[in-house]
Amino acid sequence: MYYCRNPWIDRSGRGYAYFQIKSIGNPVRELYDASVQGLQQLIVELSSTYAIDPTRRYIAGFSQGAIMAMTLALVMGDAIKGIVAMSGYIPQFVKDEYTLQPNPDLSVFISHGDQDHLFPLQLGEDNADYFRRHTDHVTYVPYNGGHQVTPDLYQQFQHWLRTDANLTTKDPKGLNA
Repeated sequence: MYYCRNPWIDRSGRGYAYFQIKSIGNPVRELYDASVQGLQQLIVELSSTYAIDPTRRYIAGFSQGAIMAMTLALVMGDAIKGIVAMSGYIPQFVKDEYTLQPNPDLSVFISHGDQDHLFPLQLGEDNADYFRRHTDHVTYVPYNGGHQVTPDLYQQFQHWLRTDANLTTKDPKGLNA
C-alpha cells in the first residue's frame, strides 16, 4: 500500500501539502497537475524496483492524500487495485479534463466525517456516487467525527483492506506502518 502523505509544499509549520487551494474544490491547477504526475512516477518507479503484487496495489490517503488517491485511481486505471480515501473530494476538472482510465475492478473505500469543518459530508457522498458509476466495488462509511481519522475508522479501513486484498493475518506486514 502506498500512503499518500503530503510531501511537496511546506506550509510554514502547519505541515505539508500536495497543492495549494484557492477555495474548496479549486486547487491551484499547476501544483495539482505536478503532484499527480509526481505520484504516478513514484508508483511506477516503486513497482519496477520492488516486487509489488499488482493485485494488492492500494493507495490510501486522508484529506489532500484522499484527493490524490482518488485522482490516481481514475487516471492510472488497472495499475491500481484499490483506494482508501478519507475526507477528500474529486476536483471537477479531474472529471472533466483528465484522461480517465477505466477500471471496473477497482475497489474503493470512502469515508467522511459528519462534522467535517473543511469538507462537508455531501462531498463524501458525491465521491461514493461518482465511483459507483465506474465500479461495483464501493464501500462508503460516513462516521461520527470531524476532519480526522478516528481510531474506529482506522480499524474499519484496515478490516476492509484485509478483506479486499485477501490477507489472512491480523497484522499484515506494512499495513500498520
